[in-house]
Amino acid sequence: MKYRFRPTHDPSIDTFRIEFLVGPSLLLGLLFNYKFILTEILWSFSIFMESVAILPQLFMLQRTGEAETITTHYLAALGAYRALYIPNWIYRYFTEGVVDPIAVTAGLVQTGLYLDFFYVYFTKSKLANRTIDRTVSLRTHSLFPPYIDQDLQNRWWDFGADAYVNTNKHVRLTRARPSEMGWLWSRLPISAHNFVVEVEFKISGEGGHLFGDGLAVWLTSGRAQPGPVFGNIDQFNGLGIFLDTYANSRHSYSFPRIIGMLGDGKTSYDHGGDGDSNALGACSANFRRTNVATKLKITYIRESYLNVKIQYKAWDEWTDCFTIPGLQLPDAPYLGFSAETGDVFDNHDIISVTTVSAILSAPDSPRDKIGVGRGSSFSSSGSGGFFSLLFKIALVAAVCYGAFFGYKKYYVGARGGMGMGMGGGAPGFGQGAGVGGGHGGVYGGMPSGGRSPMMGNGFGGGGMFADAKRF
Repeated sequence: MKYRFRPTHDPSIDTFRIEFLVGPSLLLGLLFNYKFILTEILWSFSIFMESVAILPQLFMLQRTGEAETITTHYLAALGAYRALYIPNWIYRYFTEGVVDPIAVTAGLVQTGLYLDFFYVYFTKSKLANRTIDRTVSLRTHSLFPPYIDQDLQNRWWDFGADAYVNTNKHVRLTRARPSEMGWLWSRLPISAHNFVVEVEFKISGEGGHLFGDGLAVWLTSGRAQPGPVFGNIDQFNGLGIFLDTYANSRHSYSFPRIIGMLGDGKTSYDHGGDGDSNALGACSANFRRTNVATKLKITYIRESYLNVKIQYKAWDEWTDCFTIPGLQLPDAPYLGFSAETGDVFDNHDIISVTTVSAILSAPDSPRDKIGVGRGSSFSSSGSGGFFSLLFKIALVAAVCYGAFFGYKKYYVGARGGMGMGMGGGAPGFGQGAGVGGGHGGVYGGMPSGGRSPMMGNGFGGGGMFADAKRF
């Protein structure tokens, strides 16, 4: 490729098996067609396939609880396009006596799916002040021992500069040596609009009084660009959270310190003031050389909420650091970590990273505060909703097919069998003004002696189902 484009999907969420749509659609195309020839089978297959083509998007919506990437105008156009087929079918039935059972049945199923999609879309798209109902693990942005595969690589992460991997313990970004710099970056951007990142880290060294410089967590539009800000470039675009262990000037607060900065691609980090002039929020926390695992938790709700917590006092005791309402990050940011040492130094280690997509509760649910519930990616609400959707599809299809074949049997019985028009004649070869229109009876052939799209070998002007135009 001449240009390398960013991926637009997250493989850990987009797990829909399209063969579950292609296989049944092909089977229906083989069973229900107007003539068992290749072109007719392929046409029927395409109609059935089109009717369920929206299901992968519905599946993604059920898993992520988000629909902001789909524009309202595009959805409205798709829904109107399909819905307007229905009055067209009604008009042609009354004016031309034309009914295409395959197209009508598939169209009704597709229209039903779009109605369900619109319902989910409009109820899920408003974030407001809702709680996190459940989460979906993002394996593409999670990292655990042994960190690398047999080829000494990781499918979802890159690391470089002075960083190295100890498969039993950590990814060490820098060792306790002067002038080191290392980084760890996700290969894919985070496509979820709402997510929680929990990173276990460790900053340690031999120095009792002088140590530094610190570690940074990044959610930015760019990735793996070494520079002077804790090992990453200055003037970045996105969010940087700095775990600073060395004070470059005097302050009224203590160090180590956690500082959040939202970069716009133009503003430089305030090195001399340790980020004071850039800080969105900050807190002091003695996370260096503690007796418990040190963890940082970042919760982001798009355009509504950013919260940073730290665990450093005791197990499962989270301390709020800062909360920023109404914050908006760049779309699909990369997740990264970097660290840097200078004249003073420390070991900077990443032990594990856990990232989940946050699925919000319904608008009418309790709204005490944003918090991660106990649900998982396979909670009953998520899987039940999807299987309920599949059941509705099957039910609609069964009702439509049952109605069609029941009507056909009734119509044929009421008219005295196939081909027995008002003008008499042998079955399938009615003479005169047959109800089916011309020669061939109710299910008579196409014009000029063509073969019927339904059944029989009628001759002459077609019957009720004999129109060559399927739509």
